Amino acid sequence: MFLCVYFSPLTKVSFVAFKIRVAPAKTISLPKLELCCAVLLVTIVESITKSPEIEITSYGAWTDSTIVLAWINSLAFRWKNFVANRISTIQSTEPLIHWYHVPSKKNATDCVSRGMSAV
Repeated sequence: MFLCVYFSPLTKVSFVAFKIRVAPAKTISLPKLELCCAVLLVTIVESITKSPEIEITSYGAWTDSTIVLAWINSLAFRWKNFVANRISTIQSTEPLIHWYHVPSKKNATDCVSRGMSAV
């Protein structure tokens, strides 16, 4: 799993942070892995927004998983514990984040997971 955070004031976009996580050895579905990545993203955004040098009024988060997007926009109690706990974390940690869908082919963070060269 790979995610990155960009800061975009009116004039330029700055790369802020990234995280790479190896999928667990235990078999887990791809939507659940994507949901774990969304939780990690919310955690990183929360730590960045606590910085006194940066004033942020709204946030945008993108996922290429329509399943995760549907989970995030639903009530947590509708799902089994694994999904419900992570949705609760996302919804309670940063309620100001606006979640959007990005097609997989246009998802810039997928380049790393596909083994592309940096050159």
